[in-house]
Amino acid sequence: MTQTRSDIKSARKGFPRECQKQALDAFVLPLEELGITEQSRKAYVKKAKEAVNRLDWETYTTTRKTFMVQAEELLRIRPMQPSERLEIRNRMYTRFMEGRIQVFQLREQEENCPLEPVPVGEQDFHNTEMALIFAHLPYRPEVSRWLREIEVSWDYEQLHMVTWFSSQLSLGSGKYSRSRPNHSAKVTYERLLNPYSLLWIAAALGEEKDLVLRTGHEMKEYATYSAKCGVVRRAIPWKRIYELAGPLSLAAGTGYGEGAGPVLQDPGGKTAR
Repeated sequence: MTQTRSDIKSARKGFPRECQKQALDAFVLPLEELGITEQSRKAYVKKAKEAVNRLDWETYTTTRKTFMVQAEELLRIRPMQPSERLEIRNRMYTRFMEGRIQVFQLREQEENCPLEPVPVGEQDFHNTEMALIFAHLPYRPEVSRWLREIEVSWDYEQLHMVTWFSSQLSLGSGKYSRSRPNHSAKVTYERLLNPYSLLWIAAALGEEKDLVLRTGHEMKEYATYSAKCGVVRRAIPWKRIYELAGPLSLAAGTGYGEGAGPVLQDPGGKTAR
């Protein structure tokens, strides 16, 4: 694997953006377990680099579905059972979302903002912890199906919320700029002005189907996003989100309750918190 690691390192250096490097790390995640020849590994890394270039980095159209298409093509290099292929692709996508989190952890370090961040309060999570909870949620096709009834997309919102919560660590940019970093997931939830995202959070964490659907239909009676969000937050306040997320945080290994957020080690050599 020495030559393969060298090929991966060289491919990483060829990308100008950290998010591209992280995507490559996700695509090459299963290389060691595939049991293929050195020549095949080299071809795999080359194809992985091409797959990264086919992802859209400016919008959230790079969703679970589009990522999985690229991963499926890469895994054709070795015959395997469909269940094994799906399990590997799921791990690759989780690593892809973890990479998004690392991008913003590193950005927070680089900005080195002199202002104190919004702190993690009582009954709260660090935004990194919350993002990791979302990243480690298993895809639930049955939930995805009924969410579509209220125009909520699992494929879109999972990556959206992983990115949104982890991006709070930075000062943002443009209309999404903030005066100081924010570490509080509770504050992020209370500030979020996308009612569809709020509904996805509740459903993905395990809230009752009837409550989510009823709230989704009720919010449609209101014209503005602000009013719609008010409907959702009254029905499903942060306290309930915290209750649902607690056990999932432990399962995701995020260091639930530590406040400062977990440390992720970047393959490129930097440590991101």
